Amino acid sequence: MSFHGAVIRQPHAIFPVARKIKTKQRHMKKILTLLFVLASLVSYSQSTTLVISQVYGAGGNAGAPLNADYVELHNISGVSQSLAGLSIQYASATNTNWTGVSALPSVSIPAGGYFLIQMSSTGTNGSPLPTVDYQAAPTIAMSATSGKVALVDGTTPLTGCPTTNVIDLVGYGTANCSETAPTTVLSVNDAAFRNNGGCTETNNNLSDFSLAAPAPRNSATPIFICGTPPPAPVLTITGTVNDFGNVTVGSSSASQSFSVSGTNLTGAPGNISITAPSTNFQVSLDNITWFSSINIPFTSGTLNATQVFVHFTPQSAGPQSGNISISGGGVSTALTVSVSGNGVAPTTPVISATGSMAFGSVCVNTVAGPNNLSISGSNLTNQDITVGPLAGYQFATAIAGPYSNSLTITQPGGTFSQTVYVTFNPTAVQSYNGSISINGGGIGAAVSVAATGEGVNTAGTVTTGSASNITTNSATLAGSITGTGCSAVTAYGVEYSTINGFVNGTVVNSTNLNAGNFTAALSGLAPATTYYYKAFITNAGGTVYGVQRSFITAAPPPPSLNATSLAAFGTICVNTTEGPNSFTLNGVNLSTANIQVGPLAGFTFSSSATGPFTDSLVITQTGGTFNQEIFVTFAPQVEQLYNGNIPVTGAGASSILVATIGAGINSTASLLTGDSLIISANIVEAKGEILDGGCSDVTSYGIEYSGINGFINGFGTKVPANNLNGGLFNSRLTGLVQNTIYYYKAYAVNNGGISYGSQRSFITPAIPGGLIIYGVPIQRGGILHYSLSGIKPGHYSVRIHNSVGQLVFQRDIIIAVNFIDESFNFPATLPMGLYNLEVRNHEFKIQKSFLVQ
Repeated sequence: MSFHGAVIRQPHAIFPVARKIKTKQRHMKKILTLLFVLASLVSYSQSTTLVISQVYGAGGNAGAPLNADYVELHNISGVSQSLAGLSIQYASATNTNWTGVSALPSVSIPAGGYFLIQMSSTGTNGSPLPTVDYQAAPTIAMSATSGKVALVDGTTPLTGCPTTNVIDLVGYGTANCSETAPTTVLSVNDAAFRNNGGCTETNNNLSDFSLAAPAPRNSATPIFICGTPPPAPVLTITGTVNDFGNVTVGSSSASQSFSVSGTNLTGAPGNISITAPSTNFQVSLDNITWFSSINIPFTSGTLNATQVFVHFTPQSAGPQSGNISISGGGVSTALTVSVSGNGVAPTTPVISATGSMAFGSVCVNTVAGPNNLSISGSNLTNQDITVGPLAGYQFATAIAGPYSNSLTITQPGGTFSQTVYVTFNPTAVQSYNGSISINGGGIGAAVSVAATGEGVNTAGTVTTGSASNITTNSATLAGSITGTGCSAVTAYGVEYSTINGFVNGTVVNSTNLNAGNFTAALSGLAPATTYYYKAFITNAGGTVYGVQRSFITAAPPPPSLNATSLAAFGTICVNTTEGPNSFTLNGVNLSTANIQVGPLAGFTFSSSATGPFTDSLVITQTGGTFNQEIFVTFAPQVEQLYNGNIPVTGAGASSILVATIGAGINSTASLLTGDSLIISANIVEAKGEILDGGCSDVTSYGIEYSGINGFINGFGTKVPANNLNGGLFNSRLTGLVQNTIYYYKAYAVNNGGISYGSQRSFITPAIPGGLIIYGVPIQRGGILHYSLSGIKPGHYSVRIHNSVGQLVFQRDIIIAVNFIDESFNFPATLPMGLYNLEVRNHEFKIQKSFLVQ
């Protein structure tokens, strides 16, 4: 609702100019007073969507028909209206602070629909409200007579007579804020009703509202679209009652029945009244207990067909007739059902009794009643009249007693009339239904009057209140004891659980009961968790619970882990260990769960630089803030890349990954091919150097050579060496061909394989001219090396003669070059001495002597 300042113009004649100064001062005072009054006036624009259609503030008070205060809303528009973001607010009649504020739920009211808000907590007096659509939270206790209620766009508490954000405002009684004028003062039996089913909205509370008995409507009430007249309430009677015929005075006929139904009834919850025309006729809803009038309750605009029983109990002889009246529910004219019968005077002693003996449920060891039992008799003898006994019931002829288990009443005979007062005093939890026997006066058989009652030991009743002071681990829960039941309360409090619809939860007893209200403080709760709770009360009748409600504990700041970077390990030989390197792990808002670092293949972890190191590191910690340096070693087992991410998990935080870089290698040795030393035309000493042994021990090394330039590694002739000294070694290459270029490389072998130095070369010198024998004297069984240059290719015979000219050795060779340069073993069987070496063919011969030792 929007507000606009009211502008009131004053006639100029009220303030004439030609006045004396004193008169002007007096008029100025009046002007200021009038302006002050004008400043307090506001006008309210009429709501076209939602209005407050009913207000009642006496719920639960003494004599109240309903047990709670309520406010009813009505959608007077032609479309659905949402309550999202709106609030209902209340202030007492003269208070400038609106102390009652309750945010409304995010629901919508259909066009013409009603919405019922229970404002206060449930009181001890009156009937329950029909099903409410919303319970104000917190509850708002309203004045029974005067106050003000506003439907507000927003949840900010109003102040004074509000000027903005008000959709509708109703002032009642002596309220200082209203639309034009407040309604008439309310009472315990009066609610304020917006006229025409909640549709009248002229911006004047006084004329828009009328007072009537409270009859709250909710979302189940049939919708009423404004601008159309409400359907008239209708009661319907089905069936007729035939004439009962002749019935003896003081006795009862067989019953007949008819049905009552209704539509468009008003005043729900309410009653349809069924009233018999006289004491000659009685009505009943169960065909057992009979009354002069009964009520059929209805809770909505529709009453389903309800059977009504009637019987004829003539009190005097002669024809009896009349009309049973059916009224209520807003029906303007009562309906009637005609009944008739003929009373026949008894010719024998007759006793009749009337009165309701229905006591209902009564707490054990308490007294209910008295109820009245009217006994009448005619044509009686002077025999005493007896009443009772019936277990659980006592009788007296005076309302004040004394009461006894049975009565004996003396009487002179003839006509008899006596009111007997009956009390019900159950001593056990059981049914006490039975018949009260009335006998005597000469009647042939005792008269039985049905009595019904039940002994109960009921538990109390309790309402579950709101949760407040909610933190991450605690909350305060409220409850209200709305009834103590049949015995003293021995315990009360709250039971809670994390299970929705729980049966057995955690009990928190309370000891702070004040005017029926109490609270329970919960602690040790888990953060960000939904808890369900119920208020409870215990007495001798047992433990009962209020409805389940719930709250959610506050969520703590989320736990988190982070880590500094880890230095790269680089390239590492397999089966060796590098490190430790380290990174620092930090955490905040952690739970007490363990933190785990790893695993990641090839890496081990420790919280100490000296170890021990394990594949996975589990760290216990107390939660909250955390700081720890993590040490990491790298030990590759195979030749591959080990780049990856070390997982860090736990403590309630999201997992993080710490990047690491490393590679495992199994490198071969690094070599340098050295110089060569020419020993002879057939022997060269080649050198090498192992610069780095690689990732494993060198198992063999030497020189590989070939006559092919750029020969493939491994396809040359290897000459191993065993003289390594400070990384240097050499191999003696023998059996070389004179005057030839050779290519050679240093090599070395380890677990990673064989590696080579760069290729180098040398040229063997040419052999000297003529026949040359090397290494003289020759050893027996030793090598005889000789050369011969300047010859033709062909077949040659090499012969050795001893000193006396005997041929002792011969070998034949075929050569394709112009020289011979070869070695062979001198026979060990030949003795020492002087020998002659001869090389010859068919056209050539040369010889030379040598000494053998």
